[in-house]
Amino acid sequence: MPTTRRSLLLQIRDLSNSDKWTEFVKIYRPLIADMCRRHGVQNAGIDDVVQDVMIQIMHSIGRFERDESKGRFRSWLKCVVVNKIRDRWRSGKVRRATSLQEACAAVEAQEAGDDLRVEQRSMMHRAIAQVKEASLSKTWKCFDLHCLQKMPAADVAIELGLSENAVYANCSRTLTRIRTRCQELKRRLAGEESVVFE
Repeated sequence: MPTTRRSLLLQIRDLSNSDKWTEFVKIYRPLIADMCRRHGVQNAGIDDVVQDVMIQIMHSIGRFERDESKGRFRSWLKCVVVNKIRDRWRSGKVRRATSLQEACAAVEAQEAGDDLRVEQRSMMHRAIAQVKEASLSKTWKCFDLHCLQKMPAADVAIELGLSENAVYANCSRTLTRIRTRCQELKRRLAGEESVVFE
């Protein structure tokens, strides 16, 4: 994550300072797009959310005060991004990631960022598919809704007829199984041991 320069934040308060706004967008657009992916926004909707966020920053940056006790700029930015994503979900202008391929991309981003090698991507897809296939339907649904689609645990609990604690437990177990399966596949790929999957 980039270091936020106080001088840049002060300079972009002048909306006519196109050079500094260009610099700001160059630094923060990839970060905002990554936040969108982590929150399950499909690629087709990312540019729209980024635009919403930039407009909000233009309107609000003059009032933003750096106060470490209240949080840093990046914390404020994350709140803006999440709020804009929720606004678009509510309006139906942006769809959540639902395919297995998009789900894999969301977990990849959480696990290791966008610079995964091709074999690592393949391994992650395989691990997720295997864990999904071996999971009980309701257990996987908890993970899908809460971890991949970022639905609040309370809403998932109501939808699936579970307690919030059960939602958290199912998500934790599923993520642990995915990580374990990835480690097993890595060892198999490295030839350290033979791992048999049905």
